[in-house]
Amino acid sequence: MIIRIWRGRAVEGQEERAREFLRKTVLPLMRTKSGMGDCYIASARPRAPGELLMISFWNDVESLQGFVGADWTQPVILESARPFIRVDEVRVEHWDTVSSGGDDAEPVQT
Repeated sequence: MIIRIWRGRAVEGQEERAREFLRKTVLPLMRTKSGMGDCYIASARPRAPGELLMISFWNDVESLQGFVGADWTQPVILESARPFIRVDEVRVEHWDTVSSGGDDAEPVQT
């Protein structure tokens, strides 16, 4: 499984509009794609004005490409989001899942 971490920043004064766009437009669009396991939209804690974070889980590279295109390593911003998401501050990272915390997880030592 591939974990995609998308980080961005809202245009000043457009923070709530940007979060709403992720919740009501991007997330439903992602859910229509085959191979997308789950997705979380998060806010920084303590709250950091304007910071945006989405973590999505994909079965494989082909599934991810079905959503973001052939160059899956690059950030994607829908044209309709550009008035409230700073294009120059969007970044993505990709991680391969090593463990899901299921039966093979080792207990945490405290």
